[in-house]
Amino acid sequence: MNDEITAHINASKIHHYHKKGDVCFQAKDGTLLFDDSWRLSEASAFFSGLLSIPKPAGEQKPNRFPQDGYPDSTVEPIIIDAEPDVIAQFLDIANVAKPMIREGSYEDYKKMYIFCDKYGVKEEIIQTYRTGMFGRIVNERKQWDMLLHAAETNDITLARLALDKMSARLFLGDDSDTPFNATASENFWVNFHRLPHLWRASLFDHIFDRSIVNAVVSHQYTKRGNCYHSGEFVGFSLTDDWHMVSEKFNPGEERTASCETSA
Repeated sequence: MNDEITAHINASKIHHYHKKGDVCFQAKDGTLLFDDSWRLSEASAFFSGLLSIPKPAGEQKPNRFPQDGYPDSTVEPIIIDAEPDVIAQFLDIANVAKPMIREGSYEDYKKMYIFCDKYGVKEEIIQTYRTGMFGRIVNERKQWDMLLHAAETNDITLARLALDKMSARLFLGDDSDTPFNATASENFWVNFHRLPHLWRASLFDHIFDRSIVNAVVSHQYTKRGNCYHSGEFVGFSLTDDWHMVSEKFNPGEERTASCETSA
Protein backbone atom coordinates (compact mmCIF):
# COMPACT_ATOMS: atom_id res chain seq x y z
CA MET A 1 0.00 0.00 0.00
CA ASN A 2 1.28 3.42 -0.87
CA ASP A 3 1.56 5.30 2.43
CA GLU A 4 1.66 8.69 0.68
CA ILE A 5 -1.62 8.05 -1.18
CA THR A 6 -3.24 6.66 1.98
CA ALA A 7 -2.32 9.74 4.00
CA HIS A 8 -3.55 12.01 1.20
CA ILE A 9 -6.96 10.34 0.99
CA ASN A 10 -7.39 10.24 4.76
CA ALA A 11 -6.71 13.99 4.89
CA SER A 12 -9.12 14.84 2.08
CA LYS A 13 -12.86 15.34 1.92
CA ILE A 14 -14.86 12.59 0.27
CA HIS A 15 -17.92 13.58 -1.77
CA HIS A 16 -21.17 12.66 -0.03
CA TYR A 17 -22.58 10.86 -3.09
CA HIS A 18 -19.77 10.05 -5.50
CA LYS A 19 -17.84 7.92 -3.00
CA LYS A 20 -17.63 4.56 -4.75
CA GLY A 21 -15.72 3.44 -7.82
CA ASP A 22 -12.31 2.36 -9.07
CA VAL A 23 -11.33 5.87 -10.29
CA CYS A 24 -10.75 8.84 -8.01
CA PHE A 25 -10.80 12.53 -8.94
CA GLN A 26 -9.39 15.27 -6.73
CA ALA A 27 -11.11 18.65 -7.15
CA LYS A 28 -9.49 22.07 -6.67
CA ASP A 29 -10.48 22.19 -3.01
CA GLY A 30 -9.20 18.68 -2.29
CA THR A 31 -12.58 16.94 -2.41
CA LEU A 32 -12.36 13.36 -3.69
CA LEU A 33 -14.99 11.99 -6.05
CA PHE A 34 -15.14 8.38 -7.27
CA ASP A 35 -16.71 6.65 -10.25
CA ASP A 36 -16.44 3.49 -12.34
CA SER A 37 -13.80 3.48 -15.05
CA TRP A 38 -16.07 1.84 -17.63
CA ARG A 39 -18.67 4.61 -17.29
CA LEU A 40 -16.03 7.33 -17.56
CA SER A 41 -14.55 5.66 -20.63
CA GLU A 42 -17.95 5.64 -22.34
CA ALA A 43 -18.61 9.30 -21.51
CA SER A 44 -15.22 10.82 -22.36
CA ALA A 45 -12.59 10.11 -25.01
CA PHE A 46 -9.99 11.77 -22.77
CA PHE A 47 -10.67 9.53 -19.79
CA SER A 48 -11.02 6.49 -22.05
CA GLY A 49 -7.49 7.08 -23.31
CA LEU A 50 -6.11 7.92 -19.87
CA LEU A 51 -7.60 4.84 -18.20
CA SER A 52 -6.47 2.51 -20.98
CA ILE A 53 -2.79 3.32 -20.42
CA PRO A 54 -1.16 0.11 -19.09
CA LYS A 55 -0.08 0.25 -15.46
CA PRO A 56 3.54 -0.49 -14.50
CA ALA A 57 4.43 -4.18 -14.24
CA GLY A 58 3.32 -5.72 -10.99
CA GLU A 59 0.77 -3.00 -10.18
CA GLN A 60 -2.74 -4.37 -9.84
CA LYS A 61 -5.82 -2.36 -10.71
CA PRO A 62 -7.77 -1.99 -7.43
CA ASN A 63 -11.23 -3.47 -7.05
CA ARG A 64 -14.24 -1.38 -6.11
CA PHE A 65 -13.74 -0.44 -2.51
CA PRO A 66 -15.93 -1.93 0.23
CA GLN A 67 -19.65 -1.31 0.56
CA ASP A 68 -19.15 0.69 3.75
CA GLY A 69 -18.20 3.61 1.52
CA TYR A 70 -14.62 4.03 2.69
CA PRO A 71 -12.47 4.36 -0.41
CA ASP A 72 -9.68 2.01 -1.39
CA SER A 73 -6.60 4.00 -0.42
CA THR A 74 -4.57 2.38 -3.21
CA VAL A 75 -6.50 4.42 -5.83
CA GLU A 76 -4.25 7.33 -6.74
CA PRO A 77 -6.32 10.50 -7.31
CA ILE A 78 -6.44 12.14 -10.75
CA ILE A 79 -6.03 15.88 -10.22
CA ILE A 80 -8.79 17.85 -11.98
CA ASP A 81 -8.66 21.66 -12.18
CA ALA A 82 -12.35 22.17 -11.41
CA GLU A 83 -14.68 22.78 -8.51
CA PRO A 84 -16.21 19.66 -6.92
CA ASP A 85 -19.72 20.67 -8.01
CA VAL A 86 -18.60 20.76 -11.67
CA ILE A 87 -17.04 17.30 -11.45
CA ALA A 88 -20.11 16.00 -9.59
CA GLN A 89 -22.43 17.33 -12.31
CA PHE A 90 -20.30 15.60 -14.94
CA LEU A 91 -20.44 12.31 -13.04
CA ASP A 92 -24.20 12.71 -12.57
CA ILE A 93 -24.83 13.14 -16.29
CA ALA A 94 -22.28 10.48 -17.30
CA ASN A 95 -24.08 7.83 -15.26
CA VAL A 96 -27.53 8.03 -16.85
CA ALA A 97 -28.85 6.59 -20.10
CA LYS A 98 -30.39 9.89 -21.22
CA PRO A 99 -28.36 13.00 -20.27
CA MET A 100 -30.40 15.69 -18.53
CA ILE A 101 -29.05 18.85 -16.95
CA ARG A 102 -30.12 20.69 -13.82
CA GLU A 103 -31.60 24.19 -13.97
CA GLY A 104 -29.02 26.94 -14.03
CA SER A 105 -27.90 30.28 -15.42
CA TYR A 106 -26.01 30.90 -18.63
CA GLU A 107 -22.74 30.97 -16.67
CA ASP A 108 -23.62 27.65 -14.98
CA TYR A 109 -24.11 25.97 -18.34
CA LYS A 110 -21.04 27.63 -19.82
CA LYS A 111 -18.88 26.34 -16.96
CA MET A 112 -20.05 22.79 -17.64
CA TYR A 113 -19.64 23.22 -21.41
CA ILE A 114 -16.01 24.31 -20.89
CA PHE A 115 -15.32 21.30 -18.66
CA CYS A 116 -16.90 18.86 -21.11
CA ASP A 117 -15.07 20.35 -24.09
CA LYS A 118 -11.75 20.24 -22.24
CA TYR A 119 -12.08 16.58 -21.32
CA GLY A 120 -13.45 15.28 -24.61
CA VAL A 121 -16.90 14.43 -23.30
CA LYS A 122 -19.19 12.84 -25.88
CA GLU A 123 -21.20 15.12 -28.15
CA GLU A 124 -24.57 14.05 -26.73
CA ILE A 125 -23.63 15.54 -23.35
CA ILE A 126 -21.96 18.66 -24.78
CA GLN A 127 -25.09 19.34 -26.83
CA THR A 128 -27.23 19.44 -23.66
CA TYR A 129 -25.07 22.29 -22.34
CA ARG A 130 -25.11 24.11 -25.68
CA THR A 131 -28.90 23.95 -25.51
CA GLY A 132 -28.86 25.21 -21.93
CA MET A 133 -26.69 28.20 -22.87
CA PHE A 134 -28.91 28.91 -25.88
CA GLY A 135 -31.99 29.02 -23.68
CA ARG A 136 -30.48 31.76 -21.50
CA ILE A 137 -28.68 34.10 -23.90
CA VAL A 138 -31.64 36.31 -24.78
CA ASN A 139 -32.77 37.11 -21.23
CA GLU A 140 -29.18 37.48 -20.01
CA ARG A 141 -27.94 39.21 -23.22
CA LYS A 142 -25.02 36.84 -23.66
CA GLN A 143 -25.01 36.59 -27.46
CA TRP A 144 -21.53 38.10 -27.85
CA ASP A 145 -20.12 36.11 -24.94
CA MET A 146 -21.40 32.91 -26.50
CA LEU A 147 -20.07 33.85 -29.94
CA LEU A 148 -16.63 34.68 -28.56
CA HIS A 149 -16.45 31.46 -26.60
CA ALA A 150 -17.49 29.53 -29.70
CA ALA A 151 -14.59 31.18 -31.54
CA GLU A 152 -12.14 30.15 -28.81
CA THR A 153 -13.19 26.50 -29.13
CA ASN A 154 -13.89 26.65 -32.89
CA ASP A 155 -17.41 25.41 -32.22
CA ILE A 156 -19.41 26.40 -35.31
CA THR A 157 -22.61 24.88 -33.90
CA LEU A 158 -22.39 27.07 -30.79
CA ALA A 159 -21.59 30.14 -32.92
CA ARG A 160 -24.68 29.60 -35.06
CA LEU A 161 -26.84 29.35 -31.95
CA ALA A 162 -25.44 32.68 -30.72
CA LEU A 163 -25.99 34.38 -34.08
CA ASP A 164 -29.54 33.06 -34.32
CA LYS A 165 -30.45 35.16 -31.25
CA MET A 166 -28.36 38.19 -32.22
CA SER A 167 -29.80 41.60 -33.13
CA ALA A 168 -28.32 44.59 -34.94
CA ARG A 169 -28.11 46.58 -31.71
CA LEU A 170 -26.45 43.77 -29.75
CA PHE A 171 -24.07 43.02 -32.59
CA LEU A 172 -22.94 46.66 -32.58
CA GLY A 173 -22.01 46.30 -28.91
CA ASP A 174 -24.98 47.87 -27.18
CA ASP A 175 -26.56 45.55 -24.59
CA SER A 176 -28.41 48.30 -22.72
CA ASP A 177 -31.78 49.97 -23.10
CA THR A 178 -30.24 53.43 -23.39
CA PRO A 179 -29.57 55.34 -26.64
CA PHE A 180 -26.61 54.08 -28.65
CA ASN A 181 -23.34 55.73 -27.63
CA ALA A 182 -19.60 55.76 -28.25
CA THR A 183 -18.93 53.12 -25.58
CA ALA A 184 -21.08 50.66 -27.50
CA SER A 185 -19.03 51.32 -30.63
CA GLU A 186 -15.83 50.61 -28.72
CA ASN A 187 -17.34 47.39 -27.37
CA PHE A 188 -18.16 46.27 -30.89
CA TRP A 189 -14.63 46.71 -32.20
CA VAL A 190 -13.08 45.05 -29.16
CA ASN A 191 -15.38 42.06 -29.56
CA PHE A 192 -15.11 41.91 -33.34
CA HIS A 193 -11.31 41.86 -33.35
CA ARG A 194 -11.31 38.97 -30.89
CA LEU A 195 -12.87 36.81 -33.62
CA PRO A 196 -10.61 34.88 -36.02
CA HIS A 197 -10.11 36.48 -39.44
CA LEU A 198 -12.17 33.84 -41.24
CA TRP A 199 -15.05 34.35 -38.81
CA ARG A 200 -15.03 38.11 -39.41
CA ALA A 201 -15.00 37.57 -43.17
CA SER A 202 -17.94 35.17 -42.97
CA LEU A 203 -19.95 37.66 -40.91
CA PHE A 204 -19.21 40.51 -43.31
CA ASP A 205 -20.53 38.33 -46.15
CA HIS A 206 -23.99 38.16 -44.57
CA ILE A 207 -24.71 40.93 -42.04
CA PHE A 208 -25.12 43.86 -44.45
CA ASP A 209 -28.37 44.56 -46.28
CA ARG A 210 -27.32 47.58 -48.33
CA SER A 211 -25.16 50.69 -48.17
CA ILE A 212 -26.84 53.96 -47.34
CA VAL A 213 -26.31 57.54 -48.44
CA ASN A 214 -23.27 59.08 -46.81
CA ALA A 215 -24.32 61.17 -43.87
CA VAL A 216 -22.29 63.29 -41.51
CA VAL A 217 -23.51 64.02 -38.01
CA SER A 218 -20.90 65.89 -36.02
CA HIS A 219 -19.97 64.50 -32.61
CA GLN A 220 -23.12 62.53 -31.98
CA TYR A 221 -24.50 59.09 -32.70
CA THR A 222 -27.81 58.73 -34.50
CA LYS A 223 -29.79 55.78 -35.71
CA ARG A 224 -31.27 55.37 -39.18
CA GLY A 225 -33.00 52.04 -39.56
CA ASN A 226 -30.46 49.52 -38.34
CA CYS A 227 -27.53 51.83 -39.00
CA TYR A 228 -25.59 53.89 -36.47
CA HIS A 229 -23.15 56.54 -37.57
CA SER A 230 -21.14 59.40 -36.17
CA GLY A 231 -18.95 62.14 -37.51
CA GLU A 232 -17.69 61.20 -40.98
CA PHE A 233 -18.39 57.50 -40.55
CA VAL A 234 -20.17 56.00 -43.56
CA GLY A 235 -22.88 53.68 -42.29
CA PHE A 236 -24.25 50.41 -43.60
CA SER A 237 -27.61 48.87 -42.93
CA LEU A 238 -27.42 45.67 -40.89
CA THR A 239 -29.75 42.77 -41.55
CA ASP A 240 -32.76 41.99 -39.40
CA ASP A 241 -32.60 38.35 -40.45
CA TRP A 242 -30.09 36.88 -38.01
CA HIS A 243 -31.54 33.43 -38.52
CA MET A 244 -30.28 33.69 -42.10
CA VAL A 245 -26.86 34.81 -40.86
CA SER A 246 -26.80 31.84 -38.51
CA GLU A 247 -27.64 29.35 -41.25
CA LYS A 248 -25.09 30.75 -43.72
CA PHE A 249 -22.27 31.23 -41.21
CA ASN A 250 -19.57 28.79 -42.28
CA PRO A 251 -16.08 30.30 -41.91
CA GLY A 252 -13.37 28.72 -43.97
CA GLU A 253 -15.53 26.86 -46.45
CA GLU A 254 -17.00 30.10 -47.80
CA ARG A 255 -13.53 31.56 -48.43
CA THR A 256 -12.40 28.31 -50.10
CA ALA A 257 -15.47 28.22 -52.35
CA SER A 258 -14.96 31.89 -53.28
CA CYS A 259 -11.33 31.29 -54.27
CA GLU A 260 -12.25 28.23 -56.33
CA THR A 261 -14.96 30.21 -58.15
CA SER A 262 -12.66 33.11 -58.97
CA ALA A 263 -9.99 30.71 -60.19
